[in-house]
Amino acid sequence: MTDSQPDAAFFILDHDPSLWSLPWVARADVAPAEGGPEGEKLVRLWFRREANPEVVSSIAPAVPDRPHDLEAYNQGHAPPTVFWHVHPRLEAYEVEYDEDDGSHWWARLWLKP
Repeated sequence: MTDSQPDAAFFILDHDPSLWSLPWVARADVAPAEGGPEGEKLVRLWFRREANPEVVSSIAPAVPDRPHDLEAYNQGHAPPTVFWHVHPRLEAYEVEYDEDDGSHWWARLWLKP
């Protein structure tokens, strides 16, 4: 395994770690987040350089009329938006960035039923 910096890192409440078993993820490290809320995890992802997600529409899927299932956030280390866009287990997503400096981000995720 490589000791390089992850391509993405974020905090998320307890969830099914198989969400990160994707063809373009070379390594996923899911561990308890120190000092965070009960059940919060730190997810670090390393992407395969040779793997390219399929080309998809640039239009984000419509958000369902129900509360989101998970929320991920961090300062920096955000996955590219295409990561959420092509994720096969997500029905929809919304990503927001801090208006002040743009380094803080939040992603609301709706899992497919």
